[in-house]
Amino acid sequence: MNDVIINAKFILIKIIMGLQLNSIGNDLIKKSYIKYLIDTYNELISSDDSIKGFHKRSLIWKILKQKFKNHPYLLPVKEFNNIVSYIHKEIDLTKEGKMKKETGEVNYKTFKEYLDNI
Repeated sequence: MNDVIINAKFILIKIIMGLQLNSIGNDLIKKSYIKYLIDTYNELISSDDSIKGFHKRSLIWKILKQKFKNHPYLLPVKEFNNIVSYIHKEIDLTKEGKMKKETGEVNYKTFKEYLDNI
């Protein structure tokens, strides 16, 4: 029998992609508002003991990537309202978010309120 020897070399190439002109990542105000919402979500979820694991804070990024099939900053600006409403919903569904809503407290600033505070 003849043995066939195959030498394979794998070369990994890192491709660095720039942001698209019409992406959320290029609109600094919209990008910072999404960052603000994600930070708010992380604050609320960090006090939730029902969610275990070391990577609690990265959970929202994973959820957004699964839902929108891409990183939020790489999505077109026209998806901004969809992403924002989805993050609002996720914030309101956290344990602390539900408690705040019941007492009439606000969980996050709206985009307009956020713009007024810049």
